[in-house]
Amino acid sequence: MKKIIIPIFHGHLARNILRTDVFKILADNRELEIVIYAPDYKQEYYTKEFGADRVLVERVPTIYFSKIDKFFRYFYFYFVDTATTKIIQQEQFLFKKRYFKYVTTRLLTLIFGHLVILRKLVRFFDRALVGNNKDLDLLLNKHSPDLVFIPSITSDQDTMLLRCANKKNILTVGMVRSWDNITVNKGNVRIFPDKFIVHTKFLKEDLIKYADACAEMIEVVGMSHFDYYTNGARQPREEFMKTLGADPHKRYIYFMPIGLSDGEQDRKIIEYLADIISRHHELMDYQLLVTSHPNTDKALEITRPNVVMIPPRGIVSFTNSRLVDREITTEAMELMADLIYHCALVVNYQGTSTIDAAAFDRPIINIAFDDKPRPYLNSVRRFYDFTHYLPIIRSGGIKIAHDLSELETMIVEYVKNPSLDQKGRARIVEEQCYRLDGRASKRTVQALLSTLINL
Repeated sequence: MKKIIIPIFHGHLARNILRTDVFKILADNRELEIVIYAPDYKQEYYTKEFGADRVLVERVPTIYFSKIDKFFRYFYFYFVDTATTKIIQQEQFLFKKRYFKYVTTRLLTLIFGHLVILRKLVRFFDRALVGNNKDLDLLLNKHSPDLVFIPSITSDQDTMLLRCANKKNILTVGMVRSWDNITVNKGNVRIFPDKFIVHTKFLKEDLIKYADACAEMIEVVGMSHFDYYTNGARQPREEFMKTLGADPHKRYIYFMPIGLSDGEQDRKIIEYLADIISRHHELMDYQLLVTSHPNTDKALEITRPNVVMIPPRGIVSFTNSRLVDREITTEAMELMADLIYHCALVVNYQGTSTIDAAAFDRPIINIAFDDKPRPYLNSVRRFYDFTHYLPIIRSGGIKIAHDLSELETMIVEYVKNPSLDQKGRARIVEEQCYRLDGRASKRTVQALLSTLINL
C-alpha cells in the first residue's frame, strides 16, 4: 500500500482538492492510504468530513519560520517583473509616498526579474542554508509517505513541507493553487517538486517564464473544482428560486460583490443596478440577486423590492483563522453554480468568477469604476491591467463598464441579445479551463499516480 500526504493549510485548497473527485478517487483506491495535514484548529472539522478507512487527518502545529528562512523569502518577491507586480509595488509604496522604498523595490525587481543566474543562486543557497521544520520532520518520519502532494506551491507552509520532503528524498508533486499566483508574485517557487501540475497552459508558461521551471516537469490537468459544472445536477429553477426567497416568475441579474476593503462600493453598485432594473421596460420582469463575498464579514442590508440579498450559505469560519481562510463547502459551491446557471447575466469585478460565468455561457459585465472618484492606484480600474486578466479581456467574452452609463447600456444589450460575445466566452473556457469535460480531477489523480510509478 502506498501512502500520500496532502497538506491543506488554506480553505480554498479543501475546495480544490478535498471537495472534488480528486480526494474521492484517491480515497476509494484500496492501494492507497491518505494522510491530510491540517492546521490544529481544523483537525476535528476535517476528520468529521473526510476521515475514513485509510484516510487520516493529522494535526500540524503552527509553523514558525527562522530568520534565515524569512531572509531568503524576501528575495522571491523580486523574481517576477510583470505589469501586476509594478502596479502592486506602486500601490504599496509610491501611493503611500514611500519613494525610496519604491525605487529600491523596482530596481531589485528589474535585476532579479530578468537575470536567471541570480535567481538560481538564490535558490541554491536557499536550499543549502535554510533548515527543516522539526515538527514537519517528525510527522514525515512518523508516516513515511511514498509521495507528498503540495497543492499550493507558492505558500510558505507548503514550501516548508516540500523542503522537508525533498531533503528526505520523498517523491513530490506541486500544484499552483490559482491562476494569478505566479504573475501577481505571491512568493514565487522556492523549492522545486519532482513534478508540477497546473490548471492551464497559461500557468505552465508562467512557471517556465517566471519560475524557471522546465516544460518537461509540468503537466496541465484543468480545474478540478470546475468538474461540478459539468458533472453536477442543477436544481430545478422554480424550486431553487423559492429557496432563495426570490420570485420564480421573474428572471434575474446576478451581482457578485467585490468583498474586502470595498467601503461603500458594493452598496452603491447594488443601488445603481436596482435603479437600472426599475426604469427600463426591457427589465420590468427582472430582479437583482446578490450574494456576499466569501472573504468578507460585512453584512449588506439593502431593502429594495427588486433586490434579493442571499445570506451566506456553506461558508465555515474558524475563531483562529483569517477571513481568507474560510471553508467553501460543497453547499456553497452548489449555490454559486445554481445561481449562475439560472441567471440571465452576471455583473461582477475582475476575478475568477468571470471564468465561472463563462463556463455556463452566461453574459458577463465587469465593473471598472468606483463608488466615488479615486486615484488609479486606489481604484478598481487597476485590476484590469493585471497580467493574468489580460487574456480574459482579449478574449472578447466580457464587457467592461467604465461608468454607470456604460453599465446600463450593456445590461440592456445583453438582455435583448444574450448570445452577444458567445464566441469570446467559449474562448475563455478553452483558455482558462483547459478542458471543461468533467475529468480534471481524474487527470490530477493520474498525474499523481504516474509520479509514483515512473519516478
